[in-house]
Amino acid sequence: VVVPAFADQFSNGRLVADAGAGAVVEVGDGTRRLIDERNVPHIAGAVRAALDNTDYRQAAERIAAEMAAAPVIDDVVAGVLRSGSPPRWSVSTIKPAIRGENPINNHPDT
Repeated sequence: VVVPAFADQFSNGRLVADAGAGAVVEVGDGTRRLIDERNVPHIAGAVRAALDNTDYRQAAERIAAEMAAAPVIDDVVAGVLRSGSPPRWSVSTIKPAIRGENPINNHPDT
């Protein structure tokens, strides 16, 4: 359950929800507001619902496996230093992976 409060938490929460790996609880009318005691019941309800939702767990496990299979930064940097250029895939290719696709491991340059 993502309860965004500032910065990129709003877009990150939406990515989690869009991936089916969790829910976003925004307080108020969608504007950025501080969380207070009035929001506790709504947040608690979202947490209870998430704990009962096996689809969230399965999606989160799929995303975790994809992240674990991605190259670590040390290997990427070493490859750039060896070749003199970055790989042709980018972080933007991870968004399809969140939907269950695997563009990184299937990319011809990896």
